[in-house]
Amino acid sequence: MRLQELAPGVFRIPGSVWGGLLVRGGFALLLDAPETPPDAPLWDLLREAGVHTVEGVLLTQHRRAHSGGLAQWRGDLPPVHATEAEAALLRRADRVWTTGAGRYHGYACIPDRFSPLEAVPALGDLRDGEAVVWRGMTITPVVFSALSHGDCALVVEAGGVKIAFCGALAMAGGKIHDLCSFQKALPGMMGYHGFLGGLPAWVEGTRRLLALSPDLLSPACGPAEDDPAGCLSLLEGRLRDYAAAYTDISAVRYYFPEEFHRGFEVPLGLTPPDARAPLSEHPAWLSRIGETTSYLLRAPSGRAILIDAGDLEAVETVQAMLSGGRLTALDACWITHAHDDHLNALWALTSRFDCDLWTTAAVAEVCERPWAWFLPALPDCCAKPRVRRDGETWQWEGFTLTALHFPGQCVCHAGLLVERDGQRVLLCGDSFAPTGLDDYCADNRNLPGSGRGYRRCVELLRRYGVEQLVNEHQSEPFRYTGDYLRFLEAGMDRRDALLAELLPDDIGLGLDSQWLRVFPLEQTAVRGAVLRLSLQLTGHGVHTVRACPRLPWGGTAELRGETHGLTAGTVTEAPADVWLHADIPLPPDLTGCFRIPIDCWLDGRYLGSYLAWTLDILDDCFARTSKTL
Repeated sequence: MRLQELAPGVFRIPGSVWGGLLVRGGFALLLDAPETPPDAPLWDLLREAGVHTVEGVLLTQHRRAHSGGLAQWRGDLPPVHATEAEAALLRRADRVWTTGAGRYHGYACIPDRFSPLEAVPALGDLRDGEAVVWRGMTITPVVFSALSHGDCALVVEAGGVKIAFCGALAMAGGKIHDLCSFQKALPGMMGYHGFLGGLPAWVEGTRRLLALSPDLLSPACGPAEDDPAGCLSLLEGRLRDYAAAYTDISAVRYYFPEEFHRGFEVPLGLTPPDARAPLSEHPAWLSRIGETTSYLLRAPSGRAILIDAGDLEAVETVQAMLSGGRLTALDACWITHAHDDHLNALWALTSRFDCDLWTTAAVAEVCERPWAWFLPALPDCCAKPRVRRDGETWQWEGFTLTALHFPGQCVCHAGLLVERDGQRVLLCGDSFAPTGLDDYCADNRNLPGSGRGYRRCVELLRRYGVEQLVNEHQSEPFRYTGDYLRFLEAGMDRRDALLAELLPDDIGLGLDSQWLRVFPLEQTAVRGAVLRLSLQLTGHGVHTVRACPRLPWGGTAELRGETHGLTAGTVTEAPADVWLHADIPLPPDLTGCFRIPIDCWLDGRYLGSYLAWTLDILDDCFARTSKTL
């Protein structure tokens, strides 16, 4: 792709996204600094426009697609300008990758895995409505704070024409690139619970943008739009409709009824339905431990199974029960999923008790190597549970137990079906609530499609005839009737239909920010070794993918693959992820820790460094071969 001229001296510049380029007499100002592929370097594009000096860069937001061109810059950086909130994220971007707080126990969701790999010395001097004049052109920032802490649109007035460079805030035709970026904290809530949390700010920001009467919209993704008012009005209607469909079957209404109502429903004019699943009572053999995320399954013999070990209180309660004779043994701990509030006390548990750890394969993978992933709420401890196969049934102390791959709240999640004396209870981890689905965090990867995500979970409830569900954050079980399951499915159908209008591509790509990921995210090797780089590709339709790491020692590697799309109709884990591999020889004389960007292409479209990989090259053959925490 080449430069697109929108007005005299005003261009769209291609790359990982479409940026803006203002040119006067060989001097230039960049609006966003998109990454460019090796065969179309930024400086070639600038020379095409007659540029000899870049006097500054104005960023709409901090993420690599918008700022990554700065890491490819030749020579000294020009001044980089952003809003105060985005500048703060840019100046400390490296902490996402270099500190435990950046990688573990994450509930803020901003910054995320698309943050720059190195700190950027940005000035926080772009302010809402305060125009900047550059060589006869006027640039007015409109701060949205919708997709990040301080993302903005930049309205350029040149030659009597107003062009709104709106970044990722909209696309032509009333669409939006993705919904993951709307993950943002609402007042009184964490960013973790804030799916679509940036939408109220987006609506308010859109009003201020349209008040400037732009003639043209230049989005970061896709073509320009010559009817900004019509485009944004159509997009707002679609976003409101989707927000209503999300709210209708969301568990967040159960956990944060007042905060969610004030911060989301009221600003958007939403009235959720009254439908709720009825509450019930625990069987005599199942109880919650205080206000923790742990439950205790007790047999008449006094033997017990602990469900998760997120709090030291749970471990100490079990110890006290054993010491006081109320329990005779702790046989095992079932792990529902690898979030820190369910695993924080796991080391305390295993150091005090000789008990088994059980879970399914998907959860065990995260437990064993949390450092290999970039997911919310990761624990900073690791464990190696015994894997119970999906659908495996076994007997324990008069109970029938069944392990289930149960990808509800997050993609790596397990359920334990417990049966005794005609009662059938599903310990569903964090996957359901009386008001619906716990899919309030996009980075947990709630995958759409038959046989995946919550559709698989609902299918399993029907298949096993589950009568009662237990969520460990809730003190009372609840029952999903056939009518309520149909209500949830109708809600998911409505969501998918609205997403097909809202998103430009397969809906999974707009919901799943990790449809392509490096695994493991952090890798250790000895200098001179041959290292395998692996990418995992999740199918959301039929697409071709190409990836090339920017190796710091100048080597080359390329990975290619194709997704297979969705598999219809059954309770399966299909479609299986596609694995891409490349064997990379490491230099014999190079050591150090490197954060390596990986350039990616989707169906031939350049995405910039959609992936990032941490590689620690050590000096001697006694170096660790896996990361320990």
